[in-house]
Amino acid sequence: MTNYGYACVFWTQGGVTLYCTDPQMLESIFTELKKLVPSCKRAAEAFKLASGEVLGYSVHRLQGQDNLIFLWVVKQLCLQGWEPFEAKDLPLSPWAAIHLRKAN
Repeated sequence: MTNYGYACVFWTQGGVTLYCTDPQMLESIFTELKKLVPSCKRAAEAFKLASGEVLGYSVHRLQGQDNLIFLWVVKQLCLQGWEPFEAKDLPLSPWAAIHLRKAN
């Protein structure tokens, strides 16, 4: 049976949120994003399991490029072998989400 990693990237006008079952990928993406947009900040509250493992965070202060950063994050995941399997958005609503998986 194949095991999968899971990631989800959300975009809103307030920033980008990334959830991922691979904590190293989370850190890698933020490190690279910080090089592109030095003003970006992670929200103080990360999404953690009861064990303390971080599974996600929100990023804001993206210099008005939230939607482009959203696409950049998706691209970074795809370059690392993550496969998009679902995309969602609401008509006339400023948000979108891409769900991705990676076979382990």
